Amino acid sequence: KLGIEHVDFVTMRAPKPTLILVATRDFFDIEGSWTCYREAKRLYGLLDRAERVDLFEFDDKHGFSSPRRHAAVRFMWRWLGARTGEPVFPKVTLCTDAELQCTATGQVLRDVAGSRSVVEFNVDRAAYLAKRRTAATVVDVCRQIACPDEHDGFPVGVAQDGEAAIRARAGGKSFAISVRGRGATTARGRRTYGGWFGPDFHPAFLAMHAGESLLGLRVSDVRKALDGLQEVAGGVTLEADAAGQAVVLHAAFLDRRVVAVRLTSPLLSWTALVSQPLQTRRIGDIVPGALELYDLPDLVAALEKRGCKVRIAKSR
Repeated sequence: KLGIEHVDFVTMRAPKPTLILVATRDFFDIEGSWTCYREAKRLYGLLDRAERVDLFEFDDKHGFSSPRRHAAVRFMWRWLGARTGEPVFPKVTLCTDAELQCTATGQVLRDVAGSRSVVEFNVDRAAYLAKRRTAATVVDVCRQIACPDEHDGFPVGVAQDGEAAIRARAGGKSFAISVRGRGATTARGRRTYGGWFGPDFHPAFLAMHAGESLLGLRVSDVRKALDGLQEVAGGVTLEADAAGQAVVLHAAFLDRRVVAVRLTSPLLSWTALVSQPLQTRRIGDIVPGALELYDLPDLVAALEKRGCKVRIAKSR
């Protein structure tokens, strides 16, 4: 979004000596590290200082393990002219939890009167924003979720009478829509932090790093799927369970071909997520800064005002 890549943070240092320390099995892509290094090496070479940028890779996981600590010290010794040889690290005795605590129990909220949690500050902020919001426009929402003007060509699965978190009904037919990260394109084998983030963790953060949002890209997938259905000429009804709810509401808001929405689970909201942050598998629905403009119930109100019928399952 800002036009800055990883390599730019290295080349901005040129021609100062710079060492890139990487782990083969880090959750950051090792190929990206080598690409970054090769590009930086070329630029340092153009400055006739190619020897001042280097990369050290060790076959382990994320962290600052002993091999990389040794490599870092050797690099510093070389360029600071301190000494040569192999560094020897003293044995480290880790502090106990009690020694590290800055309060009696280690719980600031419990031990310091008047303390407030980040959640409480976020709830206050959400309430403040809710009072200031006006009706969001299509342009506002499209920009906020970074929904592309044209689809990027990612394969979208559409199957008549199939099962998916998002379904379209048109012309008496039912179609299951598998947006990116769903169905055959579900991310598998990647870290999900104990299930808190689920399979959307990797694609959601990649989208954010690129100045996009996974939600916006999935909305584009739904609209692309509708483009391929001849039956939508008479209007389409979008259905979704909890996993597809945010996508469907945004797609309906941005696309007037959608004349009705049916949610098979109770209405979700970003405000509720702020006050109850331990909800799982919501990372794919998050759009940074969205509450400054609207919340999901605001989209429902706007759809109903437009004449789009919205049916929402009640809480049990």
